[in-house]
Amino acid sequence: MPMLSKYRDLRRAIRDDAIVPYFQPVVELSNRRLLGFEVLARWPESKRGFLGPADFIRQAEESGLIQSLTESLMCQACKVASTWPGSLRLSVNLSTSQLRNRLLARQLRSVVEGAGFSMDRITMEITESALLGDVGTARDVVRSLKDAGIRLAIDDFGTGYSSLNHLRALPFDILKVDASFVRSMTLRREDRKIVAAVVGLGHSLGLTTVAEGVEEQVQSEMLICLGCHVGQGWLYGKAVPAAEATEMVNAEPSRELPSYPSQDVALTVVSALEALPGERLAQLRAIYEGAPVGICFLDRQLRYVSLNQRLAEINNLPVEAHLGRTVAAVLPRVYEVIRFRLDAALKGEATAFEITMEGRSLLANYQPARDEVGEVVGVSVAVIDVTRRKQAEHALREVETQYLRAAGNSSQVAWTADPNGLILDVHPQWSLLTGLPQEEVLGNGWQQSLHPDDLPHVLSEWSRSIMTGSPLDVEYRIRCADGDWLWMHIRAAARKSEQGQVVRWYGTAEEMGREARGHPPVSSAQTGFAFSEQS
Repeated sequence: MPMLSKYRDLRRAIRDDAIVPYFQPVVELSNRRLLGFEVLARWPESKRGFLGPADFIRQAEESGLIQSLTESLMCQACKVASTWPGSLRLSVNLSTSQLRNRLLARQLRSVVEGAGFSMDRITMEITESALLGDVGTARDVVRSLKDAGIRLAIDDFGTGYSSLNHLRALPFDILKVDASFVRSMTLRREDRKIVAAVVGLGHSLGLTTVAEGVEEQVQSEMLICLGCHVGQGWLYGKAVPAAEATEMVNAEPSRELPSYPSQDVALTVVSALEALPGERLAQLRAIYEGAPVGICFLDRQLRYVSLNQRLAEINNLPVEAHLGRTVAAVLPRVYEVIRFRLDAALKGEATAFEITMEGRSLLANYQPARDEVGEVVGVSVAVIDVTRRKQAEHALREVETQYLRAAGNSSQVAWTADPNGLILDVHPQWSLLTGLPQEEVLGNGWQQSLHPDDLPHVLSEWSRSIMTGSPLDVEYRIRCADGDWLWMHIRAAARKSEQGQVVRWYGTAEEMGREARGHPPVSSAQTGFAFSEQS
């Protein structure tokens, strides 16, 4: 009799809508944008006080009242959500017994549309255990829900025994990572790998992955790094009654966005990436092989564990000639030069240096590779061939030297400037002509001795040439050491790269005559204009 009384109370509560929906927010992890709510059942005013679902859901299943309870909750929830933006969705849990009801889709449509809501805004969550009974009927019911426009989620994924079969056989849209794995992923590397594997599986099958039980910011950051896009949990809000859920919806535009995952979290997550499926590994391989830099990983014995084709080309050996062999065996002469740097990397010290190998100039960077507890497990090596750049720099210096030498034998004073207009060098004849030290001309120093009437025009013309790469041709007066003004004719032309960018300015200064009258010098600070490397 007590049991009958308990069922009687439950039946009355369902009839009177005393069991009400509470709403737990589901958000986009990267920006906390509200996507919808999971609908949870609460019985706040029972004779035994506030009752959670664990206290009455089993009773509803045992008494055959679970369908009536689900319809009551969905009707109430849909009426509340019908006033919300159309982008927000509702998720509702189904029980095992409901998957034996072949009329389920028709009954739910009647409830949802009767409440003024849309079926395509509903997600039904199904646990793995719910599919273990009459599998044939369950599959038919699930497909009928899908045909009705409802999205399907497999809940608590990873805690059952036949998940992969279900994913293959049934039209699921969403994969929900069980909260137990999410809560412990910051503590256990194994659970972090499991979450990474589930997220990767979702990606490979084209499913949305939702993480349950997100309670700490570090968990959210790890999930973002692993590629999980949606989450729910106390970090974003507990289950709340309808009025508070509506307040949350109305306040949505003013929500603050979280910061990006920290570097420490991102590095910790890297240790789980090997658990991702072939698609992610293929992406990483493409990045590795497509890099314009030679890359390899050496273990603690300095053996090549992996390397890309670019590094093999730099070493003039095939990839297979490296793998499993030590640097000393592959490049014995080079090893003697870089040995102490490799040893330093194994001790935790990063190093970058330039080395010449067989007539080529190489820039190398050695970084210690650490595991999740900070121990050095090998050396990450990056090498770039800068031979052509070195040759170009040497040729440029040779051209400049020859230019200054040849110009010094004429009546003109030769000078060079960088792409931004800063004077790099000037022939010694400048000092003989003006009495001014060469170092005072370098950079923007030449502006200090210009006649104030000439300075604005000269700066304008020089700026135009720098911006457009067009030749410079101006005349101006320079104050000499003896106080006289010397008229100069300045010409300059740009040397450009193959891509059309200015790499140097080559110029001449030709004397045109003296003007013997003094005038106070003007600094570039007074004009409000000066060239710099940021110009």
